[in-house]
Amino acid sequence: MKIAIIALNASPLIDPGESRRIGGLETFAWSLAQALAADASNSIMFVVRSRHQRSTTTQHQVQVSFVHEPLREVRQSVSQAMEIDPTVGRFRIKRWNSNLLWQVPTLALRKLLFKPYSESRTIEEPLKDFAPELIVALGVNETSSQLCQIASIHQVPIVLWLQSNADLEPKLYETDSFQNEYGVSSLVAQSCMKLCRNIICQSAAQVTQFRSIEPVLLQHVEAPFQVTLIRNPVDTQRFYPDRHYSQRRGVLWIGRADRFHKRPLLALQIARLCPDIPFQMVLNPGEASIREQVKRELPFNVELIDFVLNEEMPARMRGARIFLSTGSSEFEGFPNVLLEAAASGTPIISIDDFDGFLVRSGAGKAHSGAFDQAADSLKQCYYSEPEWTRPSIQRARHVLEHHSLDAIAGEFKILAKNIISAGL
Repeated sequence: MKIAIIALNASPLIDPGESRRIGGLETFAWSLAQALAADASNSIMFVVRSRHQRSTTTQHQVQVSFVHEPLREVRQSVSQAMEIDPTVGRFRIKRWNSNLLWQVPTLALRKLLFKPYSESRTIEEPLKDFAPELIVALGVNETSSQLCQIASIHQVPIVLWLQSNADLEPKLYETDSFQNEYGVSSLVAQSCMKLCRNIICQSAAQVTQFRSIEPVLLQHVEAPFQVTLIRNPVDTQRFYPDRHYSQRRGVLWIGRADRFHKRPLLALQIARLCPDIPFQMVLNPGEASIREQVKRELPFNVELIDFVLNEEMPARMRGARIFLSTGSSEFEGFPNVLLEAAASGTPIISIDDFDGFLVRSGAGKAHSGAFDQAADSLKQCYYSEPEWTRPSIQRARHVLEHHSLDAIAGEFKILAKNIISAGL
């Protein structure tokens, strides 16, 4: 099978010099690509974005193609500082930045001298050369919308692998002027669903969510949807339990700076209720105002870490006595960090459960939004070796049986063959 997986922000996994920050979606996509490519009967293309013009390369039997967007960082900086005011059709400054004095003229000059940049056209070129039998789009977003249009034009089957519960926000499909917390518009979301019949859900909850909005979607499409549940994988060769309770220390939290998704401010509240326990907070970029608030309000027992290299993450997960999750099940799909913690034998204390995973696996406890109860459970588990040790083997065994990378890749290969043979 010839399969193309598009994860534009995954370039740091290919070349750490591109960036130091990697999200769960990107880690998942690259792991899936490698697992599929390990089967010699598959040919896998992995498309990522690069800051520089680069030739196609091969890593771990995966053909990696680089999409180059000139002045991407400048465009991002300007878009964060300025926006178009729809009432007058003019640019409005949201946040003054002295760099605008050179960034705006630079972009204007490039527009005059060169052909306008098109992400869709740039992605389409390597796909045409590779001629995939199936395209994999990740999450409901503008890139996936573009991929659905490319697949439709070239009559290539495409599968949309959901990455967030927010992908299925009903307002995206019931109205034409909604924008969700991630900045995805109704226009983009509806474009994805109109052109893609094959949907992969991360959880049973997402399947239920999809079925609830399906009647609305079917008003605008001709063919029914093929919905498949494939749970998230974890590389159990990288994450495994090799440290006893006595060799571990502290509580680990990982996420981005925001108010609605990972919710680091909730983690600070829990840390304040556990003053004798050290916390490590790996805080990825997000909302600048939230990051500054976290820094201002940081309790004395919390160490703030800007980033952790991908290759260092397994050791850090195995070194923690507890993993703390304050993610919101309303927005987040299924957090890969929960699988990484469970595979490492590290108990999880969470504000929310995701797809019933913590109950089903015995990997930890969820507290339905009650951060004070979460703090009590955290202290009890942290200081009680029997309570910590007893379910440790069960946690790792459940992940190995139900979420191993090889097993999930096998499920996807069966689905991919069916889609390709049916020409869906």
